[in-house]
Amino acid sequence: MYITLCVMTYPPKHRWWAIQQMGLMPRKLRQLPELTFFKWMGTGQGKVFSLKPDFSRYAFLAVWQSESQAKDFFTTAASWQEVQQRASTVRTFALETIRSHGAWNGSNPFQTDSPAEEGTGPIAVITRATLKLRALPAFWRNSYRAAARLEQASGLIYSIGMGEVPYFQQATFSVWESLDAMKAFAYRTADHKEAMRQKEQQQWYGEELFARFVPVPFEPGF
Repeated sequence: MYITLCVMTYPPKHRWWAIQQMGLMPRKLRQLPELTFFKWMGTGQGKVFSLKPDFSRYAFLAVWQSESQAKDFFTTAASWQEVQQRASTVRTFALETIRSHGAWNGSNPFQTDSPAEEGTGPIAVITRATLKLRALPAFWRNSYRAAARLEQASGLIYSIGMGEVPYFQQATFSVWESLDAMKAFAYRTADHKEAMRQKEQQQWYGEELFARFVPVPFEPGF
């Protein structure tokens, strides 16, 4: 198993093309047997959840059968070459699962029999949830407060909010300097702790997943 997350940013002249790929690209990706799981997602403005979409930025999360198959796609696939030609930047993360629990569309795509060791270096986290309709007001009210704290969090290297279905199916990706830095935000920030308490008490989610990874080098030229 080999996991990649690509974040693509497009200049104004290619943004309509990028919007169209939300419908077109998944059809092409579904034809690839080497992909065991993928999501082509829009993003929100800022660093985490946002009610305002960012039409310049999109995310491609993929779970490949092997690193070599991922490499073949990123170097030879015509569909990906077109993305690279039109995007102003493509930022790619390669990830090894430490642990993953919960479900994404009914399964856990990151689960592995050979988990990576946590170590003392950077840690990446993916969270994903399908929100219940009745929970939308409370979720978004609390998310804005937690997001403001995240932008000031010590040890945060990178973060982005992503979505499959606007407002209802949301995901975040973040990279931290260390496990301690991530835990300090998750478990010791008052607004985030309160959001987690309300989530459990009010049962906001119909489905949720939390996964922790080791970011690994991603070869230039993929």
